[in-house]
Amino acid sequence: GIMGATHHNLEDIGAMRMLPHMHVLVPLVADDVSRAVAQMLQHNEPYYLRLNLGAVFSFPVPPFTQWRHLKAGIQATVIGTGPVMQHIVNAFDFLDFWCVSEFPIESVPDELLESIHQTGKIIFVEEHYGQCGLREAISFAILDKLRIPVKILSLCAAGYPSGKYGSQLWHQEESCLAGDSMIQKVEAFIR
Repeated sequence: GIMGATHHNLEDIGAMRMLPHMHVLVPLVADDVSRAVAQMLQHNEPYYLRLNLGAVFSFPVPPFTQWRHLKAGIQATVIGTGPVMQHIVNAFDFLDFWCVSEFPIESVPDELLESIHQTGKIIFVEEHYGQCGLREAISFAILDKLRIPVKILSLCAAGYPSGKYGSQLWHQEESCLAGDSMIQKVEAFIR
């Protein structure tokens, strides 16, 4: 897939979140798409479905819902949205991975807050600009619930730093969302 004019833009979640009563659904794996569409058909509210190629994992993924705990770990709490999460999940075994698949975010699971309190570190992962996307939605939902100061790393779309267009993976690597650049950034953060 190609990012840019032929795909969703990098600020679509934020733009859709601003519309009254709008729900944004972000499937993680291919099986999520049919479940997301079924949810859309059951409710008489506006929905935006953000589609990418589904992520591939070596373990079973919990069924589609707003919050999913993908894999347990102790060194940092990762909160991400969409298939771009596959790169960090598949690269690290010692992080605690949470996926958000629906906006707006009214609250966060107690288990997620406990993970943040135990690790003291949050890594946000989104193929979206940091402004108005996942990072800001989660931050507003947890700020008054944190009992400790936390260290934060935001892995998000950097736009088109090179001024060039290419494959989705190429753009993800350019934004430190995949590949060696992402691995180095995460390793430096957790040290």
